[in-house]
Amino acid sequence: MFRKPERLKLENEFVKLTPMTIGDADALFEAASDNGDFIFHHMFFGPFNNAREVKSYIENQTSNADNIVFTVFSKRLGKTVGSCSIINIDSMSGNAEIGSVWYSNEARNTEINSAAVLLILTYLFENLHYRRIAWKCDNDNTSSIHAAESLGFEYEGTFKKHLMIKGRNRDTVWFSIIDDSWSQKKISIEKRIHIKTTASK
Repeated sequence: MFRKPERLKLENEFVKLTPMTIGDADALFEAASDNGDFIFHHMFFGPFNNAREVKSYIENQTSNADNIVFTVFSKRLGKTVGSCSIINIDSMSGNAEIGSVWYSNEARNTEINSAAVLLILTYLFENLHYRRIAWKCDNDNTSSIHAAESLGFEYEGTFKKHLMIKGRNRDTVWFSIIDDSWSQKKISIEKRIHIKTTASK
C-alpha cells in the first residue's frame, strides 16, 4: 500500500503548483482565452466562454477526491498559465497518471511544462515511492505525444477506439516512466529545462 498524493503546493525556481480553487477562476480564464480552441479540442472540457464556465470546470475537477488538480503559475512570466493534474491514482499498486494538462499559448513550448512535470514526478517517485507514472493522450494530439517523448515517457501502446470525446473517436496512446529509470529521466528533464530556459531569455 502506497500513500495517496496530498493536495499540497509544489514549487521550484521556475513554477509554482497549487491545488486548484474557485479563486483561480479569473486567472485560469485569462490563460484559457490566450490558448484559443486548439488544446481543448483534445480535452473532455473547454473551451471556456467566460469565468463562470471556468468556475464550473473547477468545481467538477476538484469534486473528484481521486484527482489532484493544480493551477500552474510561471515565475518567469509572473502569472497563472494553465493547469495539470495527478489522475487515476492507484495507491494499492503505486501507479498514477499525469493528465488534463493545458497551458496558455504564451507558456507552450517553454520551460514551464517540463518544470511542472518534474515537480510532480519527483514528488511521486521520491516522496511517495510510486512505481509507475503514465501519460495518455489522443493519437491525433501530436503536441502531447511530443511532450511525453521529450520528457522521457516511453511508448507502451495504442488503444484503438478507446474513448469518445466531443462526438469524435479517440485512439489513446499510452506512455510511462517507471521507478527503475527515474534517476536518469530526472537528469534529462533538468537538462531540458535548462535548454528551454536559455531559449526563452
